[in-house]
Amino acid sequence: MKLTLPGDPIALQRPRFSRAIGRAYNSQYKIMEEKKQEIRDLLNAIGDHPDLLEIAKAQFYTISLIFYCQIPLSSPDGNLMAWQLKYHTKSDLDNKIKFILDILNGLLFSDDRAIVEIKAAKVFSFNPRTEIEIMPKKTVTLPCHTEDFLKIFSPSDLALLLQDIQLLSEKYDTEQDILSLPDSQKYLWLVEMSKDLISFSEKFADKLHKLKNKNKTSGVGKTLS
Repeated sequence: MKLTLPGDPIALQRPRFSRAIGRAYNSQYKIMEEKKQEIRDLLNAIGDHPDLLEIAKAQFYTISLIFYCQIPLSSPDGNLMAWQLKYHTKSDLDNKIKFILDILNGLLFSDDRAIVEIKAAKVFSFNPRTEIEIMPKKTVTLPCHTEDFLKIFSPSDLALLLQDIQLLSEKYDTEQDILSLPDSQKYLWLVEMSKDLISFSEKFADKLHKLKNKNKTSGVGKTLS
C-alpha cells in the first residue's frame, strides 16, 4: 500500500529539557499530531481497501520510504539537485525515518518493532513530499520436519555439513570396488576413510541426534521412510 505525505520531510529531534517544568519534553509533539492526522485522513479516504485489510492482518512488515526534500529556492544548483546530480547535508536520513515510523506507529502497525525491513532514500525536489510504501512481510509455512531441521541447523551449520559431505564424496570414489584393491591399498583406504567418518560424526553428532529425537517424537521418520 502506498501513501504520499505532502510537505518537506521532517527529521525527528531529541527531547528537550525544560528547566521550567524540570523534565524533558517532546518539542515536536504538535507537528507529529498534525502529521498523524494527515495519515488518518489518507487512510479514511482509502476506506476498506484490500491492501489495508491485508496489512491489518499481518504480523510483520517491510517499508519503503522516499524523502523528497525541498530544494532551496535560492540555491544556484537547484536544477542539478532536481536531477539528483547535487546533494546537500542539511538533515540526516535516519532521523527522517524515525519521524515517519513514530507517526505511523499505532496507525498502520501496533509497534514499529514489527518492521523487519526498511528501504529508504533522500532525494531533492521542487515538490517536497514523503512517499511511503508498506507491505506485509510474507511468512512461509513449512512442513514440521523441515522446521525441526532448521531449528537445529543454522545457515552456517548447514553450509558446513554440505561442504563436508561434498569433500568426503570427492575424496572417496563411491563407485570404486574397495574389495578388489590390493591389501596394502585397501588397508590405507579403510584407515583414512574411517578417520574421516569418525571426525564427521563427532562434528555433527549432537545436532543429528537432536534431529533424530525430534523425528521420533513427531513420527516424521515413519512418514518419510
